[in-house]
This record gives sequence, structure tokens and C-alpha cells, in this order.
Amino acid sequence: MQKKFLFAGKEAAHLLPKGCKVLCLSNFMNAEKFSNALGKINDSYIAETIHYTPKRKSDWFKWSAAAAGLCFIVLAVSIRLRSDSTNENPITDNEASISETGSDLSTSSSADMLAFFIYQNQSYVYYTTVESSPNLVGDYLGTATGLIDEWSSKDSYVEFAGSISGDIYSVTGYDTDFLLCTVQDNTVSLYINDNGIALKTGKDLFDEKLHLADRYDTVEYQTRNDWYYETENKKTFDSSSNKLLSLFISSLYDAPFMKISDIPLSEGQTNPYDDKEIYHLFFHMKDGIVVHLRLFEGGYVQFDGIRGVCVQPSEEYFEKLIDTMTSFDGEVILEDN
Repeated sequence: MQKKFLFAGKEAAHLLPKGCKVLCLSNFMNAEKFSNALGKINDSYIAETIHYTPKRKSDWFKWSAAAAGLCFIVLAVSIRLRSDSTNENPITDNEASISETGSDLSTSSSADMLAFFIYQNQSYVYYTTVESSPNLVGDYLGTATGLIDEWSSKDSYVEFAGSISGDIYSVTGYDTDFLLCTVQDNTVSLYINDNGIALKTGKDLFDEKLHLADRYDTVEYQTRNDWYYETENKKTFDSSSNKLLSLFISSLYDAPFMKISDIPLSEGQTNPYDDKEIYHLFFHMKDGIVVHLRLFEGGYVQFDGIRGVCVQPSEEYFEKLIDTMTSFDGEVILEDN
């Protein structure tokens, strides 16, 4: 079955996964309407909106669907930053919900495409597309009907509704409440549920959800500029970096989560993506999935599948990783602890 995507601007068509049908909107659904339809926004959460007028083609604008709120944004995100409370439900003012503003994007040509579907009352948002590999696609769960648009009533937001259509499957080895997929020819499109995910430390995401340390095979890296301009200039860590990568991942597990908007900016800087981002890491997992991390000055790391939050791992291992990527030979020597 053909997939359908809603996105803002014809110029975004090249971003769509293979085999999709384009539905171009000149106006967008009121964001509050979507949130109310899903019923996921808790009044006790902190709603954050980042207002930004781009001075140039902006990565912040292109990728701010989870941070700034595009009009027809499908997140209604309640990514909860858990406190250290011993309460069974440790929900405090430290928690954050990143919600939408309903800004007018009809004149913009760089808005990110918005692909999602609803499964078990949660919205699953497009993350990336990978080549199909043996046993990656799990059980058939149902068929997304698509056809959600700005005119859809709240009654339309039912099981398997959304902006795409196609068969939905589980992903072998991953929780269905976190990751699902669709299949097109020899590719698998991955969708992440970023509603109501309780995150205290990196372990909650990088270990329990992504199984990063146990399942990665190789790691590529790319500068922010090379990634932004879509060059093929990627390098691969060699075996001499295995220990460093292991220590770096361990420090990700230990680091507490924070809101991406809390990354400190210097005078004249507007957002972390345009002004702080320095490298992209691509962990190629043994099952064919790619875990994409974004690295920012100051030692901050974000999983590209959940844009609202980040961690700040060990400065020592972060800086050694940066030094390795900036060296010509890509090698690093670590003293035994």
C-alpha cells in the first residue's frame, strides 16, 4: 500500500521516504486541536516554545519539529524528565512537555515533513529509513489509514489514523511502545513514539530503548557542515577507538537528561543547532538500524529521534571523542585506568 505524507512546502519533497505520496498543505491544523484530540497534554507539564526568526537557511528551523512546534506538529510531546524523587510517580516541576505554538509556516520552504500515525493512543513520528535486513521487521500490527489533514475533526484521531498509510509492524528486539515500522520495497521506515517517555538518565533511552552498547557494529562520524550540506564525507572509527567509544557510551548512560533549550548560548547566538552543533555520530547497529546522535559544544549529546532533550556526558570522554574526530588518522590512545 502506498504511503502518504503531509509536509509543509514542495521543496521538502526530497526528504520523503521512497514510495510515498505527497499531500501539500497551504494551511495547517491548529496545534491545540491535535493535542486535544490525543488528550496527551497534562496541565502540570511545562510547555516550552522557542520563537526564532532565521537569519539564513536554518537547521534549527528545518529540524525543530520536536522543539519549537510546527503548526501541524504531531508530537503533543510529554517527554518527562524524571526527578530524583523516590515517589512511585516522580513527576515534578522538573518535568517538561515540549508543545506546539501554531506558528504560520505557509510562506516557508524549509519546514520539515511531518509523518505520523496513531497506535494504542500514542503518536509515532517518522525517524529515519534504513535498508531492510533479515528479521528486522516483526509482527504485523495493523494498517495506517492516513488522510489526517487540517480539516480532520478530533473524532478522526483514532487507532491507525495519521498522515501516512500503510501496514504497520513491530521492530524485532525493540519495545512496541517505543519503535514501530513500515516497509516499502527493500527499505524500512522507522517511527518513534515520543509521547509520555519518562527519562531520568541516558540509560533510560540509550540502553533500555536503543540497546546501544550491546548492539552497535560500526560508528561513522561527520562534521555538522558536511551533514547539513548532505556531502558523502563520512569517516569510520577504527578498532583503536573501541575502548573510547565504550567509555563514551557508558558516560551517556550515567548522564541526566535536560531540555535542549537549556543549553547555554553566548551573546548573539540564537539556538543550539545553528550555533553549537559540531558533529554527528551514526551508530550502525547489527540489526541494520542507525542510531543518529548530534554533538554540541559544551559536551551535549542528543538522539535525533527525540529532539526535545539531551544529555551532558563525561567531559573527559566527550573531549577525547572530539579530538579523535578532528585528528587526521582517526586514532586515539587511552591510558589504562
